[in-house]
Amino acid sequence: MEVEAKILEVNVDEIRKKLLALGAKLEYKETQICRILDFDDKRLHEKDEIIRVRKVGNKVELTFKGPTEKKGNTKSKEEIETHVEDFEKVLKIFEKIGLTPVRSYEKHRESYKLGNISFELDNFPNIPVPPFLEIEGSSREEVVEMAEKLGFKEEELKSFNGLELLKHYNVNMNEIR
Repeated sequence: MEVEAKILEVNVDEIRKKLLALGAKLEYKETQICRILDFDDKRLHEKDEIIRVRKVGNKVELTFKGPTEKKGNTKSKEEIETHVEDFEKVLKIFEKIGLTPVRSYEKHRESYKLGNISFELDNFPNIPVPPFLEIEGSSREEVVEMAEKLGFKEEELKSFNGLELLKHYNVNMNEIR
């Protein structure tokens, strides 16, 4: 179970400096190509579940995310992830059983690690959403503590999922296909 929160509209250079000063280590910088899949009747969306296929460099990840449990301004959800070999072939397999992409996007991610806490600086080059920081840990308390160490108040944390983030910025969902 992952516990995470987002901090919106961050200054990437400032956050990067603060993370390094805390002792966080850069894990990677990458561009991710993502496809969110669902059935025509939107049954996964209705159950707050996600199937995602993501291409990261030469790696391809297949992820299931279960329903979101919100606690204050953090959220947690079951996440099962594995690697598969071929991005296009796995999409074709899902298409054969009725799953098709409902959202497609590219994301630039810079990932840092401090102990068991992950910090993701995300930027969508083709979607009008300002850069944001996602903090992920094993407990709500860890996430809040790390946000505070970076100079943020607990009230600034958002438990947004991807769709809620897009809605927050009035992004037309029909443009993200």
